[in-house]
Amino acid sequence: MGNHTFHRDKALVELEKLLLSNTGNLTALQTIRAPVFVGSPEIRGSTTILWSCIITLVACIYTALHLNVPANTQKMAMLGEKLKWVLIGLIAPEVVLYLASSQFLDARRLSKELTSLWQQKKHVDGVEMEVQGEDKFQEVEEEDPVFDIKYGFFVAMGGLEIPIKDIQHYTDRLATRGTLESGNLRLSVNGVLQLARLGHFLTIPSSGIDDKSKADTFEKFLIMTQVIWMATQCTVRKSYGLPICLLEIHTLVHVVCALVMFVFWIKKPKDVTDPMPVEPSRFRNIIALMVQEQFHFRRSEEIIFYPRSRIGEVRPEQSAFVWAHQTDLTRRKRLTDEDHRVLPIEWVRPKGNSWTLNVGEVLSSGLGIVGRSASWQVERFQRRVLPDWFDDSPYDRPSDIPSSVWITEWVDAEPTRPTIDLRPQDIVRWERVVDAIESIEGRIQQPELFHHDYQQIRYPDQHFHDAFTRSAGNFQYTGDSQVDPDQILSFIFSSPILLILLLVLPAVYGGIHFLASSQRFPTEVELLLWRISSFDIMLTMPVFFAVTYIGSAISRQFFEYESLGESSWAMFYKFPGHLMIFALENSRSFMRAPSTALGFVTTLSFAIVGP
Repeated sequence: MGNHTFHRDKALVELEKLLLSNTGNLTALQTIRAPVFVGSPEIRGSTTILWSCIITLVACIYTALHLNVPANTQKMAMLGEKLKWVLIGLIAPEVVLYLASSQFLDARRLSKELTSLWQQKKHVDGVEMEVQGEDKFQEVEEEDPVFDIKYGFFVAMGGLEIPIKDIQHYTDRLATRGTLESGNLRLSVNGVLQLARLGHFLTIPSSGIDDKSKADTFEKFLIMTQVIWMATQCTVRKSYGLPICLLEIHTLVHVVCALVMFVFWIKKPKDVTDPMPVEPSRFRNIIALMVQEQFHFRRSEEIIFYPRSRIGEVRPEQSAFVWAHQTDLTRRKRLTDEDHRVLPIEWVRPKGNSWTLNVGEVLSSGLGIVGRSASWQVERFQRRVLPDWFDDSPYDRPSDIPSSVWITEWVDAEPTRPTIDLRPQDIVRWERVVDAIESIEGRIQQPELFHHDYQQIRYPDQHFHDAFTRSAGNFQYTGDSQVDPDQILSFIFSSPILLILLLVLPAVYGGIHFLASSQRFPTEVELLLWRISSFDIMLTMPVFFAVTYIGSAISRQFFEYESLGESSWAMFYKFPGHLMIFALENSRSFMRAPSTALGFVTTLSFAIVGP
């Protein structure tokens, strides 16, 4: 640094001398007149760099975040949720970028498809009116609803809430909002699209969305000004050949990610605390079917519908079924009595707050229950009995009879028949489910299973399972809570955007930090760790995907087991995956700690100077 010459502002030099000579003299300091303009010091202090970077980093991410409608609207809970996502944005910016990009794509998809469905509806309505008209088409002026990307974001963030208290038994009044237990569910993008395909459009005025949004344009302008100022400062310093500390490089990388978040979320309403209630009276049957398919589909596997009669019709006698094969629908067994006579179904009327539906009993809606196991075979078991010739009257208790007297016999018994416990809300839901199915497919003419096979949903192409968001959170991951590489892999592969972000962003992130290793480090050990961490961030995700994909492919090809966790091979190839994720988080943490520490070191050791 001795070869460089500092050209300091004369007014600054004279003012510094005058102030230093009067240190502690408060009277003199209050009478000293400063020049009209004094240039800034050319040497930046550590506090200046830290303050600029940390404030820019945290404020930028905090402002860029546009979270979904919260489940808990208490102020501290909402603040904690936002701070949590600020921390995630600092540690793993690609996760937040995935949220922004996926929500943007969902909002755009919803906007385009709703607009197309509305135009189709207008065309069909217009054709019907033209056919019914006498001489010419009579057009009815109807203002088209606005299904723009702002509307799409509002739906994607859980802005539409449906009450389900009449079809879902709930007891926890303090349950998280937007969950099944709370008695209210929030429609997802697929749920709104499904209703629109069936002719039910949920229109929301743009002004209503704006009223709920708390976006502050001036706040965004101030943050963008701070971001641009810091980026310009670093660019100018680099063009002059002046050093930039690692903390500034690290901050600029995150600032770029935050700017991309701004772009994706520019039309998303911000800080919406309460969803908009939707009155489902026009499509309550469809809502019941959506709830049944998404949240009660496992119990739906044993459901069978019998044809029900209308008012004034004679109800025909129908055979009761006790079993139906899970894949071959032609293989069924009828309910019989002790004399092997086929029994008819028994129409029942439930009573009380809790009621059990047995095989052969049918509600007025046509709802019944059957066994769905792969095989319905007669079970044989052994039991001890006394011979017919033996007189047990001299004995007070069976245990007093000598064991040599007892004989063993084989007994045939039918498999246990399934039952289902129903509450009044369940019965109402099932009545509406049957009405919805008949409105979509036509009246049920013969006994029909709810599912075509053991696990397939009834309407796989209509996405009933995705009709509601499964939580009120921001990350809609519905897999198990455990970190299973196979589940993570299938979840990521189902979203190409997330896959690209997880491959490209870590490569760029680690590559920029690796290029920063050309700067001077306090020790060779820290330089080595910095480079190792950079390579780890760049290579972990591709290697993790490759190892997990190959391991799961070998499992499917050569091993048969019910649970991956019980397989030694699964443990063999999953263990490196857990280690790689753990090492990745350690590398990211190391990048942050030395960034701050080395910001001090480079500032103090090399006396960073700038214009």
